[in-house]
Amino acid sequence: MKETIKQWVFIGGAPRSGTSLLQAIFNQHSLCTSPPESHIKETYVYAATSTKKNSLGNAEALKEFLLKDKWIPRLNINPDNILLHFKEGDSAVKLFKLYMEAYAQREEKSVLVEGAPFNIWFMKKLHEDFQGCYILHIVRDPRDVVMSTLKANYNSNIDFPLDNVASQFMESYLQGPNFGKRFYGDRYIKIYYEDLITKPEQTIRNMCERLHISFEESMLSFQESSAKVAAVEEGWKENLNKPFLKDNFNKWLTEMSVSDVVRIEYICRVFFEMEKEHYTLSSEGKKAMTGLHKDLIPLHIKSIKRGVRKLISGSPSAEMLDKLPAHDRLRNAGMLKPD
Repeated sequence: MKETIKQWVFIGGAPRSGTSLLQAIFNQHSLCTSPPESHIKETYVYAATSTKKNSLGNAEALKEFLLKDKWIPRLNINPDNILLHFKEGDSAVKLFKLYMEAYAQREEKSVLVEGAPFNIWFMKKLHEDFQGCYILHIVRDPRDVVMSTLKANYNSNIDFPLDNVASQFMESYLQGPNFGKRFYGDRYIKIYYEDLITKPEQTIRNMCERLHISFEESMLSFQESSAKVAAVEEGWKENLNKPFLKDNFNKWLTEMSVSDVVRIEYICRVFFEMEKEHYTLSSEGKKAMTGLHKDLIPLHIKSIKRGVRKLISGSPSAEMLDKLPAHDRLRNAGMLKPD
């Protein structure tokens, strides 16, 4: 398969931070294409379960996995066309590249802007496997992120505690400072969601300049590409059908309890210190940082219990790892911290 992609760009950040919005914006550029989330990297490449890893050496097993996959069919690419170029012993990275090349060829575009929140967790590996690639790290107020995540339809049947969502936000955010300057230099580009929706043209122009592509007016009409980014079942991406929502921030001020705000701010206290020029603590949160606040007692108890469990637990088996979320498999492999 010929190489169509001349430049690789990866969008990452916490869920509900605007990664899909950035995808739709770049889909409006004459040189760029941004495929819908296929989850190939976390499912087959960097956080694959043992069964998916083993299938790479068995063409029949791999084809069966690809055909039954929940997300890959969004790309509308016949697995047979990919497997023609994927041989026994090839890496999972090649599998991803083949899918992306096929997609870019069909769209007749040379800049692949692949977007998924998980890309921020993969910064270290993306640097190794895609030489010269760019990282677009979109950052949003964690209080709005947590609130939006808990409201999203994909969490309606899942008991996902506020504390866990805030902790994952904090850990994902730190991937940028941990690996951005070290591996990417000027190719690590941080974008603030609030700037994107309130100053869209200026923010997009700045991104284009950093990526060495021209700004195009069509990028402001991102809603015209919403169908290319959001699958029918992804109802939580409905805002992609609307123009920039310039007031879609600081919703936590009126829609979140003081107790929840304090807990998020405490869990993400390092974020607020590092990003103090962009985000400030609430008055109650500032008080909580100076002493043992009543709303933080459950967090301290949970932290102690977590430490005890870690001391008594051994190394997880492959079967146990397969049942963990992708970010936990990455953490276990030591991929989330600098060497």
